[in-house]
Amino acid sequence: MDKIFPEKLKAGDEVRVIAPARSLSIISKETREIANKRIEELGLKLTFSKHAEEMDDFASSSIESRVEDLHDAFSDKNVKAVFTVIGGFNSNQLLKYIDWDLIKNNPKIISAILSNPFYTGFFRYGGKIYEGRHDPIISKKLFDEVQEVLNIRNHPWKKARVERVPKPYLGLLRCGECRMSITGEIQNKHHVDGSSSIFKYYRCTKKSKVVKCLQPNYILEDDLHSQLTTLIKNYSLKKDWANQMVLKLKKEESDISQSCLDVVATKRKDLELINSKLKLLLDSYLDQVIDMESFQEKKFELTSKKKTLEEQILSLKKHQGSWIEPFKNWISEASSVDQIISTNNKEQVKVLAAKIFGSNLYLENKTVRGDGQKSWSSLRSTPTGRSLAAGLGFEPR
Repeated sequence: MDKIFPEKLKAGDEVRVIAPARSLSIISKETREIANKRIEELGLKLTFSKHAEEMDDFASSSIESRVEDLHDAFSDKNVKAVFTVIGGFNSNQLLKYIDWDLIKNNPKIISAILSNPFYTGFFRYGGKIYEGRHDPIISKKLFDEVQEVLNIRNHPWKKARVERVPKPYLGLLRCGECRMSITGEIQNKHHVDGSSSIFKYYRCTKKSKVVKCLQPNYILEDDLHSQLTTLIKNYSLKKDWANQMVLKLKKEESDISQSCLDVVATKRKDLELINSKLKLLLDSYLDQVIDMESFQEKKFELTSKKKTLEEQILSLKKHQGSWIEPFKNWISEASSVDQIISTNNKEQVKVLAAKIFGSNLYLENKTVRGDGQKSWSSLRSTPTGRSLAAGLGFEPR
């Protein structure tokens, strides 16, 4: 393939700054003014792309915005060189959307001026950096400040100045039509008075290769939260019922413990009897009352029974009432449903919804639906239609 070389820059040429990775907004105003002055001192005309200062939760901008700026820079005949803000931290996201014929037919110089030490008067060779003889375009101080910002951006949620906006219901629901995941997005709305509002909404990812999903575009987070809490309320357990169930469990726990002790005592007696038989069997063999073959056969039979009894005793001790503690936890959670909803803590609501519905929670036609799993399904009927029935106990039978 033949190499294509763009024209060299000369005084008066226009240089376009784009942000294919991180936003220009993360660079302070003072730092940008220094860089602008340095470039203009070279006789170059500096312009900025339409979306250079656009910034999302990750200090970048949408793929569409970044690709648009790149294409605009290369299609503009007046632009002779393209400078990127701080390199290519996540520029690879753009690769499959770039019009490569446009790039080929409009070759231009492209460089990451704020991440290449060449523009500070140095150059790289053999993996090392050397001082050059060319005049610097930007100061070393400016370059170091930018690298510090880059290091911070490599750990975005430790030191970043961008506030992360949580999307609490991510990973909780699936689309009721195509069964794909429901994702969350954030949009900023700017008002005439200069203020802005943040809108969070959820929609189907529509990534199914089998089903063409025709679901509406989105549902606002507040609407989703309202529907979800209404659905969860159907799985609440009345406090007085919970108290009665806990009292019943305490009695059940006591009865099980006593029953277990009685069974273990009986099996220990059986174990002592087998030990006595084994002793008598050995004495009979030593006294030559029975032969070796009969001794071995009877010994195997008794030791096998002994081993079985020992395992049964250990199992009884280990698993007696093992279902009681999980059941107590479930009663506590079910009786706290209304309290959790009243706090309006969406993270807690998500955790509770995951316990109740598991993966059986769907969003379809902007409506949330789902069926409780396991023990939660018993609470599904409307509160007025439920009654607490007396029974012999809770233990599974």
